[in-house]
Amino acid sequence: MRIEPLSLQIHCLTQDSVHLHYFTGRFRVFPAQLPPFRIRKRTMKRTIKIFSLGTVFLTNSLWAQESNVTDNNELPVNTSEFTDLYQQVSEPRGLGGVVGYGRGASFVDIDNDGDDDLFVADTDGRLFGPPFGISMIYVNDGSGNFLPGEFNLNPADFHGTWVGSFADYDNDGDPDMMVGNGGYTNYSSLVLLENRIDQNQGFVNVTNEAGLGQGSASAEANPWWGVSWADYDNDGWLDVMVTRRIGRPLLFHNQHNGTFDERGEQLGIAEAPHQDAKNPVWIDYDEDGDQDLYLAGMDWHAFYRNDGESLVEVTQEIFAEALEGHSGLPAVFAAASADFDQDGHEDIYLGRWDSQDYIFFGDGNGHFDRVGREGGIDTVNHVKQSETDTNPMTNELRIARRNARLNGLSGEENAGIAPYENTMGLGVGDFFDDGFPDIVIGTGEPEFVAADVFLCNRGQRRFERCTDQFIKPNEAHTMTRAHGAVFADVNRDGFTDFYFNLGGHPPFDFAQKAESRETNKLFMRQTSETGNAAWLTLSGTRSNRDAIGARVQYGTGDLTRYHYIRSTQGFQSQNSMTLLLPLGDQESVPVQIKWPSGVTTELTATAGQHYNAVEQATP
Repeated sequence: MRIEPLSLQIHCLTQDSVHLHYFTGRFRVFPAQLPPFRIRKRTMKRTIKIFSLGTVFLTNSLWAQESNVTDNNELPVNTSEFTDLYQQVSEPRGLGGVVGYGRGASFVDIDNDGDDDLFVADTDGRLFGPPFGISMIYVNDGSGNFLPGEFNLNPADFHGTWVGSFADYDNDGDPDMMVGNGGYTNYSSLVLLENRIDQNQGFVNVTNEAGLGQGSASAEANPWWGVSWADYDNDGWLDVMVTRRIGRPLLFHNQHNGTFDERGEQLGIAEAPHQDAKNPVWIDYDEDGDQDLYLAGMDWHAFYRNDGESLVEVTQEIFAEALEGHSGLPAVFAAASADFDQDGHEDIYLGRWDSQDYIFFGDGNGHFDRVGREGGIDTVNHVKQSETDTNPMTNELRIARRNARLNGLSGEENAGIAPYENTMGLGVGDFFDDGFPDIVIGTGEPEFVAADVFLCNRGQRRFERCTDQFIKPNEAHTMTRAHGAVFADVNRDGFTDFYFNLGGHPPFDFAQKAESRETNKLFMRQTSETGNAAWLTLSGTRSNRDAIGARVQYGTGDLTRYHYIRSTQGFQSQNSMTLLLPLGDQESVPVQIKWPSGVTTELTATAGQHYNAVEQATP
C-alpha cells in the first residue's frame, strides 16, 4: 500500500484555536508551543494551504482508513435534499416526564393492535433508596401519543436494566421479552418474560421454566450487557445470544417447547479473554442462508461464520488490518448491521469508544470493504498522548478536560481541547425516508456530557453531518449522555420518528454525589408534505414467526431499496418490526420478500396500505 504525505501550511486567520475541515479529517490550529510533526495519510491526494502562526494538530487519529472500493459511482446515490427539520416532542406526546438513567430502548407492538409501543430501559441501581427508577412500557394510543402501560412488570425483574429485547420465542403471535440487567451498574439477573397480555396477565417471569434459572449457565448474577435473537439453525424457532462484560457469551438454542439449552461452547464459542463484551450482531455476511455472528467488545471482539454444524471464528480474516485507535484494542462499544449503500448486501457499523468508527461494506461473498473518515464518518477521535495512554475507556486528556469544564461547557474549546465525540450510544434508521440508513451517535460518559452526532447517508458510501436538522445550537439540551436510539413511524403518517434514551451512571452519581439522570427525547419530522408510503409486517410460518433474518426488496431500477429484519443491535436498540416503505412519487411498488427458509413472496404495495405478509407454509 502506497503512503503519500499530506502537506499542510498555516494560513493566518487568528493565533487562537481555529477549526479547519476537509474531506477526510478535522484539523485544529493551536498556538505554536506544540511540537511540529509531519502528517501523512493514506491513498488520497489533497493539499490544504493555510498561512499563519501556529501548529496544525490533527484532532482525529493520524491516519485515514483506505477504502478498497473500485468505483462507488456505480452504487445508488441519495438525491434527498435533507431540508426538513425534526422537532423534539416528548412532552406533548406523553413522554415528557421520562427521566432516568436511560439505556436501551425498543419500539414494539406489545398488544398487537397495529401500532408501535415503547420500552424504555432505566438502569437505576437503587443506590439511593426509594423511590427509584424502573424500566417502563409506554402504550401508543394509535396516534403517536403514549401512556404508561400496566403489564404486571415486577421491579425485581428490572434491577440495573441494560436491555429489553423482544421476540416471539414461542411462535404464539405476540412479542415476549428478555431482560438483561447489570452492565456497568451492578451484577444482576437475566430474565425471560412471556407475553400473556391476551390472558390479562401482562408479562410473566418464566426464567426458571425456560431452563435459564437455577442450575443453568445464566443462573448466577452477572453484568449482563447485550441480547439479540436469530434462528441460527433455521429450524423455525428463534434462538438468543447473550453477552456479559465478564465471561463467555452464551448462545441459547430454542428447544421448541418453551425451554432453552446453552450451545455456545459446543458450537465453537470457547472460553477466551471475553473481557468487556458488548452487543451481538447477527448478519448473513456470506449469504449462504444461515446467520453469522459478530460479537462487539472493548478488549476483545470476534466474528463467527455459521457453517451449520459449528461457528467458525474468522476474526483475523475479517479484521486483517488493525483498527485505528490509541489503545491498540478493538474498542467497539456498539455495532449494528444494515444495507448502508443499498447494493443488496448487508453491511456492519462498528461504533468505537474514542477511536475511529467504520462501516464494513459487504459484498455477499464473505468479504468487506472498510470505510471510515474518507466516507464522512468524521467524529473527532482521541489522539494518543504518550506511550502509556492505552486505556480504551479513558485517556490522558481527562484531567485537562475536567479542568476546562470548570469554565462551562465551552471550556474545552477555549482551552484548545478537541470535542468529546466517542461512540457510546448508537442507532441506525432512515431519517429522511429515502431508503438509505442513517446513523445517530450518542456521545458522553458518566463524567462528561457531550454533543450527539447525526450522520446522513448520501449514498455511494458517503455520509455528512446533519445534526442541525435535529438539535439547534441554541437549544437548552444540546449536551447529553445518550444511549439507545430507536426508529418507528409512531403516528402512521408515512414519516420516520425516533426516540433517544438518555442518562448517566448511578454508581458515578452515588460516589460523586452528582446527578446525571436526563430527560429522554422523541423526535418527529416536521414537513409540509404528505407522506406517500406503505407499511409492511412479516409473519413467518416455516421461518420464525418474527421473520428475523428476512430480506425485503422494494421498488424498481435506481429506486430499488433493501431492508433486513433484525433483532436488537446498536446500543441495545430495537427498531419497529413494521417496515415503512416510502414510495416517493409512485402510487405502488413491487415488493419481494426472501424469508429465512428460502421461500420468496412477491406482492405489490400501494400507498396508504398496511400489509401483513404471511409466509407460504409449503414451497
